[in-house]
Amino acid sequence: MLLIGQSLELHRAPLRAALAARDPGPLLANARAQRTLGADALDLGAGVDGAALDLLWAAATLRVALPGVPLLLDAGRPAALASALDLCERDGVAGPLVANALPVDEARTTAGEALLRAAVRAQATLVLSPRALDDPKRAEADRLAEACREALAAARTAGFTRECYVDSLAYPPALDAARARRSLALLRLLRGTHGVVPLVAVGNVGHGAPHELRPALRLAYAAAACGAGAGALLLPVEQPGLVAAVRAASGASAPSGALETWARAVAEASATGARVPPAPQARPALAAAARLLFG
Repeated sequence: MLLIGQSLELHRAPLRAALAARDPGPLLANARAQRTLGADALDLGAGVDGAALDLLWAAATLRVALPGVPLLLDAGRPAALASALDLCERDGVAGPLVANALPVDEARTTAGEALLRAAVRAQATLVLSPRALDDPKRAEADRLAEACREALAAARTAGFTRECYVDSLAYPPALDAARARRSLALLRLLRGTHGVVPLVAVGNVGHGAPHELRPALRLAYAAAACGAGAGALLLPVEQPGLVAAVRAASGASAPSGALETWARAVAEASATGARVPPAPQARPALAAAARLLFG
């Protein structure tokens, strides 16, 4: 299980000012803190309109301090990601690098093909995202899974041979419980697919819920995602107990205490879509989160 720290949001305070000033201090401090808290990889979130030069600077800055740590270059436009990968290759920024993300409906477009070629040149990998196919109406999990497989086939045709991460579209259950549950179904459909590492952004599931319920929602969802087949989780590693619960749920460590034991049981139930066991009685927020998420 790859744990990806999600909190290097370059386009938001406090890193936005550091990015504009090209001040490496705050970026390095934040990245090192996430690594200490359990992040195996780091997501460099540049926002929808993220600039290639900003991603280059952030990746080059972190690569010197954190050799070998996978860096996800995260921007909304494939063209920006392609340019960022080309700049990283030009300047000798070593991998592992991941372009986050290529919309599956753009895999055969000019912009999508340019990103695929840039990934091949930079020896980078990709996140494929079916999010655009889910608008304006809710798509079924099997349709999304098939679209991801077709995009992967297009990537192979373009010469991309590496594994792809596939975004399984974690939605907040407080706003759309059906989509939140569908993401788990999509994980189950994608697991075992050759060349695919299913990925979900755990932080998304807290949106729209009462503040006190958000940590419990993230924990419950992360545990279920582990069992459903996720190979990578984008998550707030700074949330107390979350990384330990994920490690217990994924089988990376033995459960310690009632919370981690429940997380493991949730993962086992989610593997088949079975009913999730009751949360520990001493954790009413977990019980409320489970009702909201699992029904």
